[in-house]
Amino acid sequence: MKKNYLFLLICLALYAPPLQAQWLAGAGLQVGIPAGDFAKNTNAVGIGVNVYALKALGPMVPIFVGIDGGYMMYGSTNNRFSQNITFLGTNIPLRYRVETTNNLINMHGVLRVAIPTSAVTIYLDGLVGFRYIYTRTTVKDDTPQRTVNVNSTTYTVNNQTLGSRTNLSDFIFSYGGGGGFIFNVGNFKIDTRVVYLLGSEANYLDRDAVQQAPPPQFTQSGTNINTSLELDQYIKRSRTDMFFASVGLALSF
Repeated sequence: MKKNYLFLLICLALYAPPLQAQWLAGAGLQVGIPAGDFAKNTNAVGIGVNVYALKALGPMVPIFVGIDGGYMMYGSTNNRFSQNITFLGTNIPLRYRVETTNNLINMHGVLRVAIPTSAVTIYLDGLVGFRYIYTRTTVKDDTPQRTVNVNSTTYTVNNQTLGSRTNLSDFIFSYGGGGGFIFNVGNFKIDTRVVYLLGSEANYLDRDAVQQAPPPQFTQSGTNINTSLELDQYIKRSRTDMFFASVGLALSF
C-alpha cells in the first residue's frame, strides 16, 4: 500500500505543472519532540534552526536531491555555586557559574518529490543520515568584576571561563520521512514541514539528570585549578525517534 502511494505521488509530480526552479534552498526555526522510548526518558523539547539545499535531477523535473542540516538545544541548566579554596595559606572565596546544555546536530541526505501549483508547492521528503547528540558543561568565574595588580600592571577580571568539557556524546543513525507545503506569499515563500525520524540507540543525558548531578569541585594542584563533573550514573540509553516541525523561508532559482 505504501509503495502504491509513493508511486502515485511520483506520477502526480511528473504530470504536474513544470517546476521551473533548478535549486531549492531554505532556512527556518525547528522544534524537535522525542517519541517512543526516547520520550519516556526525557520530556525536553528541542528548539533550534535548520537549513537545506536541493537540486533538481534535471530541467523541468520536480524531483530534487540534496542535504538538510540543523542544530537544536533540548535542555539546559545555569547554576551558581560558591566555594573557598586555600592557596599559599590564604583562604580565597570563589564564586562560579555552571552552564550545561544538551545539544543535537542533524545532517541528512534528502530526496524530495514536489507537486507545484500556482499558489503552493506540496512536497514529500525522504531522509537518511545521522544525528550527533552531546552534553557540554562550561564553568565560568562568577565573582563580581575586580582588578588584579601583577608586576605593576592592572588587569580587570570577570566572567572568565575556568574550564569546559563534553560530558557525553554519541552518533545516531537516522532515517525517515515527512512532507510539507511551500506557500507563495508576495515575494516570499513560506516553508512549513513535519518529519518523523527513526534513530538508533544512543547514550544521552536529559535536563533532569543535569539538575540532579552534584556541582563540580575545584582542587588545587600546583598553580592549576582542575574541575570535574561526573554524570555517569545519570546516563540513559534508548532508541532516539523524534518528530521535527519547522517553519521558515524558502528560495527557488
